[in-house]
Amino acid sequence: MLLLKRKYYIDDRPEISDADFDARMRQLEKLEDGGRIMSRWKYLFLIVICLSFTSCTALLTKQEYVLIDQKISEKPVFYGVVYSIPERAKIYKIVLLGTGRVQNYEISVRDKKNKWKPVKQIKRAIEFPFEITLAVETDAIKISHYSVVGRGRLDTIQLYTLVEKYPTK
Repeated sequence: MLLLKRKYYIDDRPEISDADFDARMRQLEKLEDGGRIMSRWKYLFLIVICLSFTSCTALLTKQEYVLIDQKISEKPVFYGVVYSIPERAKIYKIVLLGTGRVQNYEISVRDKKNKWKPVKQIKRAIEFPFEITLAVETDAIKISHYSVVGRGRLDTIQLYTLVEKYPTK
């Protein structure tokens, strides 16, 4: 475009008509304006990324889990077992304990309204022990097993919470 500008203004030897030149100049100005806007968005995007990393440092650091010290009771239900604890707790990890290999499990948690909410489906074959990380507050976990595939059996579960590094007052 600079070459066209030079030939048009300085050398007075235009290769294109005035209308073409004006149209191309308007197009170039639009592109430059768009570039400035995109440049601003790029900086905003970088700021958002930086802020998300600083506020999510807990996700990037190794978590320390502690076994929840409550008795877990088991109750067989249709297609599975409900594992419950006496009080609601914040659960961040479930460890399935058993023998052999199994598959086709669904893990659900009971919410405050006593409704079951599916949180994890295990379709592929797994071996025990098997860890599931999540973040829920509940007093019961339902593990449903809709079809028997593989030679193995789930015996029990362990529930873990996080070590509180910054206790609230």
